[in-house]
Amino acid sequence: MRAPRGSLKRRRRLSAMHGVGSLLTFGLLLAGGCRAPGARLTPHDQVELKRRALSLLVRAAQSQSPAVRANAVEALVLVAPKENVPIFRAAVASEAPLVRYAGLVALGELHDVTSLRAIRRLLDDPDERVRLAAAFAACRCGDVDPGRILARTLSDHPAERLRADAAYLIGKLGDRRAIKRLALARSREASSHVLLHIVTALAMLGDEDATDALVYFTQSDVNSRVIALQSLAELKPARARDAVLGLLEDEA
Repeated sequence: MRAPRGSLKRRRRLSAMHGVGSLLTFGLLLAGGCRAPGARLTPHDQVELKRRALSLLVRAAQSQSPAVRANAVEALVLVAPKENVPIFRAAVASEAPLVRYAGLVALGELHDVTSLRAIRRLLDDPDERVRLAAAFAACRCGDVDPGRILARTLSDHPAERLRADAAYLIGKLGDRRAIKRLALARSREASSHVLLHIVTALAMLGDEDATDALVYFTQSDVNSRVIALQSLAELKPARARDAVLGLLEDEA
C-alpha cells in the first residue's frame, strides 16, 4: 500500500466547503443503512431514519446554495437515483457550474440517454470542470470520443484540481482498461490531492491495494479524511466499516 505524500489540498470534486460535504455524506450513510456504534434500532426506527435522511437530501438538492445542492445531488444518485432523475436533469440547467457538474455526473451514472442532447451541449460549456463532467456523461451514454478529453486532462493539464476530477471520472466510467493509464499517472503525479483521486479511481476499478490506501487516508488530515470517507461510502468495501464508524465519533 502506498502511503499518502504530503498534505492534501481541500477537496474540489464537488463542494467548496468540506463541512457541507461531511454533513451530506453523513446523511448518505444514514440513508444507506449505516448506524452509530452501539445503536440499537428497531426495523421501524431504521425505516424512519432512512426516510428522514432522504428527505434531508431532497431538500438540500433544491437549496439556493450551489455547494449544498451539488453535494445533495452527489449523495442522492448513490442512495435514491431513480426517484430523483428530475432533480438531476434540473441541476444540469442550473446557472451554477458546481451544480451543472453534479447533475451531469448523476445523469452519466444513470446512463440517461434521454438527456444526451443536453449533455452534448455542455461539452462546450464555458466552465472546464463542467466540460469534464459532460465528457463523462456522454461516454456513459454511448459516445466514445469525449473520453479523450478526460485522458488528456489527466495527463497534461496544469491545474491539479482538473487532473483530480479527470482521474475520478475515469474511475467512474468503470472501464478496467484504464487501470494502466491511471497507474502510470500515479507514478508520475507530484500532487497529493490528485494522487488521492487517482487512488479512488483505481479502487473503483477493482484495485485492492488502492482500496487499502483509501482506508489509510482516513487517518490523515481532515480534508483528506473527508475525501476518503466519501470515496469509501461509494465503494462500500466491507473492511472499511470500522474506519467509517470511527469517524462518526471524531471531533472533526
